Amino acid sequence: MDAGLLNATRELFEGLENYRMAAAGYFGLTVVETRALSLLSARGPLVQSELGAGLALTPGAVTGLVDRLTANGVAIREAHPYDRRKTTVTVTEHGETILTHSHQWLNRAFSEIPGLNVAAATQLMHELSLGLQKQAALLAEEVPIEKPQPEDDQLTG
Repeated sequence: MDAGLLNATRELFEGLENYRMAAAGYFGLTVVETRALSLLSARGPLVQSELGAGLALTPGAVTGLVDRLTANGVAIREAHPYDRRKTTVTVTEHGETILTHSHQWLNRAFSEIPGLNVAAATQLMHELSLGLQKQAALLAEEVPIEKPQPEDDQLTG
């Protein structure tokens, strides 16, 4: 891959993370809480296990996350429509208001790009997302690189 393209991709991801941290702070949420809110908004109500899978969180971490989301008034727990052992997590009106503000700020970032071809940019990001998902699946099947073994620093005598 071209070093310039790789660097620009890293800068994009860094910019997105900086944006998410700033937005989270503005709304009084954590970055994980904003990620959960985005996921819930995009996919609709989710069972806690689905939310956890989408965020790569353990069941215990998801329980704490949903507790915080409900305490902040951005999500609610509801009875699952078909399985009384489960609850679904849904974005509240306040959560949607937060997302609307966030999307307005993101739109401003795109509007500052002169001559932006929205259709081409959308296609590029879609293809990049698919490529990253494919690579993630391939990485999950790979044998991890071995960690170096620590040297024995003990003196023998």
